[in-house]
Amino acid sequence: MKRAACLAQWIAGLLFSPAIAFGSTPCTASSVNTCVPSDSFWAPTGAARFIGFSSSRTIAKGELGFGLTFDYQRRPLFLWTPSPWPAGSTSPIVDHQVNASFGVALGVTDHLELYGTIPVTLYQSGSGLEAITGSNSLRTTAMGDLRFGFGYTLVVMQEPALDENPTIFGLTLRFEADTGSGDRTQFGAERTAVFAPSVVADWRRSSFFLGAQLGARFRGTTPFLGLNYGSQLFIAAGGGIDALSHDQLSVLLEARTLPSLVSQNERSFIPTEWTLSLRSAPFRRKNFSLSLGFGGSLPLGDDANTTAARTRIVFALRFAPQKTDHR
Repeated sequence: MKRAACLAQWIAGLLFSPAIAFGSTPCTASSVNTCVPSDSFWAPTGAARFIGFSSSRTIAKGELGFGLTFDYQRRPLFLWTPSPWPAGSTSPIVDHQVNASFGVALGVTDHLELYGTIPVTLYQSGSGLEAITGSNSLRTTAMGDLRFGFGYTLVVMQEPALDENPTIFGLTLRFEADTGSGDRTQFGAERTAVFAPSVVADWRRSSFFLGAQLGARFRGTTPFLGLNYGSQLFIAAGGGIDALSHDQLSVLLEARTLPSLVSQNERSFIPTEWTLSLRSAPFRRKNFSLSLGFGGSLPLGDDANTTAARTRIVFALRFAPQKTDHR
């Protein structure tokens, strides 16, 4: 209970402290709203198997887990301008970016976990809004929005005996909140708080496994360079196979998309990415895992993929103590 009380105080700090620090910072530069995060990738915390979305598994009661994720993304935000060429020309608002996310999770019960995530931009380059304002105000570092949430398992994905290959299934409800606390002038923050409910499902048969997460990100609508950046669906799905037994090496392929729930002005807005990754849980208890992934946006058109990285490379370290059998 002491751990739960400490984490509750920490989450309260995440929620209220940033509002005092950043709440009065304006979101505009020369009439362009800068409260549109350049990184739509929310690194999962806890027992996630896939690079870009959560798992149905939760941290064991009374245990602490953590996740440390580094990702490089190329050209998630850009500005289209007319030119003699029919397709026009684009200038990268954010061209190259390196981010890190640190998350902590606490198992309150064997079915309930609480977690929080702190993201930061370690390096970024690009032209910013120079094409509009005449000067480049993009800094090389920035703070992202602090997030917190919980997961509650409805169907526990039980660990089979080593000599068995049953079909196993897990289902978990999750809720995550984005505080809008990041750097509001550096494309690091939401203009409003974001509330993200979702349901996560996992399925395994022998060495083959599938996962999916279906949810939404509800936020206020922000006009951004001809697009209406607002509430979105979140749809993620992936599959994988164990190349080596006992989770020593797995190969995974996944896709994530964020279709807009608000109307657009004759322009599509469906940021979509794919990721191919390798995952290893090298130790006997499988609590610690490493993942390395490579991917990028799907070719849906420049406007459609605003906030989706042209190229993304992700490296994740996760420690997620789990109860191997809840029966």
